Amino acid sequence: MRNQLKQHSVVRPLSAGFSLVEMMVALVIGLVATLVIMQVFTLSEGRKRTTTGGADAQTNAAVTLYMLERDIRQAGYGLSPNTEDFVPTLTPPPTGVLTNGILAQCGTVRAYNANRATTPNFTYTGSTFAPVVINPPGYPAGDTNTDVILVNYSGTGGMTGVGVPITQSGGTAQTGGTLSDYAVVLTSNTTRAGFNQGDMILSVPPSGSTFDCTIGEVTGLAATAPPVGSQCTPGITGPANTISHNSMSYLSFYTGCTAVNAAWNQPGGTPVSYGPGSKLYNLGPVGSFVSRVYAVRNGALTVCDLTANDCTAAVASPPDSTVWAPIATGVVGLRAQYGKDTNFDGSIDAWDATQLTGANLAQIVAVRMAVVTRSNQYEKAADFTASAPLWHQDASGTADITMDISGSGTDWARYRYKVVQSIVPLRNMMWGQQK
Repeated sequence: MRNQLKQHSVVRPLSAGFSLVEMMVALVIGLVATLVIMQVFTLSEGRKRTTTGGADAQTNAAVTLYMLERDIRQAGYGLSPNTEDFVPTLTPPPTGVLTNGILAQCGTVRAYNANRATTPNFTYTGSTFAPVVINPPGYPAGDTNTDVILVNYSGTGGMTGVGVPITQSGGTAQTGGTLSDYAVVLTSNTTRAGFNQGDMILSVPPSGSTFDCTIGEVTGLAATAPPVGSQCTPGITGPANTISHNSMSYLSFYTGCTAVNAAWNQPGGTPVSYGPGSKLYNLGPVGSFVSRVYAVRNGALTVCDLTANDCTAAVASPPDSTVWAPIATGVVGLRAQYGKDTNFDGSIDAWDATQLTGANLAQIVAVRMAVVTRSNQYEKAADFTASAPLWHQDASGTADITMDISGSGTDWARYRYKVVQSIVPLRNMMWGQQK
């Protein structure tokens, strides 16, 4: 019986699975693998952000430089004829003094635009009516260690030659054949060919005069003056070589002779009466005249349209985007210099940003500039950017110029920067030098 019970006793099976030690080892291996994966992922994402930030900075720099270069390349177009009327001239060349020229003669250019957001009256003082001006006086500075650039040019059909002499201006009323404060009469041996209703005009006093120059808008031409195809009918009553600039609505040649408002003519006439010896210049169609101010504000390149807004007013922080419209962000540096042909031999003799005067305006034949942009990626390394970016070549052409970006913050070294630079020839000023 006992043997039988022995034979039928139950044998327990061996236990299967992981032991506690094995599970702990597996957990440690999994944690290590996770840490390695996360480390690789973190490094990869960091490098991607750095690369992307650098690419964004490069894009912003390229856009900024393109916008500036496009306008500066056109500077003076429609304003500088290929005669010595606009630019001061050498007497005698090539070592004489610079004299005459509208840019030297117009100490102040007065303008009026009823469509401006604030005051309609504005002026170009000093030499700010020049094709391009670096740090023009009277305009608020941009961010620390950045330059402000003013660019002026007009549209097709602008000044293409010498001004048309004026024999008379001023009077009482534009009724019948009487000349008014809103009209000018050209000399008898000239015609108003090339002037159309809707053109902008620049009135310049005689050489040596202390009068200001004035910008206006052609609103009427004499009905009897040829060519008939360049004016809308009916024409005004008066001498054949009369050009009127009333402040009321008129029929514009550029809108198919439909009525438009004369925004550029001040009610009451011009503040100056231009008599014999004065000249009238055609600046081209209304709307084609461009006067823009570029500045870096709050880390962005901004532009202000001087014909529509008061760009000389104090700028708030952040600036009003309806006045100073942002173009590109991440801009921390903008520097510019004039290229001057001091002896008029066709080559640049000096680079500097010295404020323009009537005596050296004709020497400006190029502008070179450098733009510095910064990525948004904040780097951990305190010296990620060990030294400030460089602008190649100083005025002597032998050394690099350090771009001072300390104004962007004390931690500027923790960001990635891109520098782009360009030399822009002012072809309209070059052609203006030709006799």
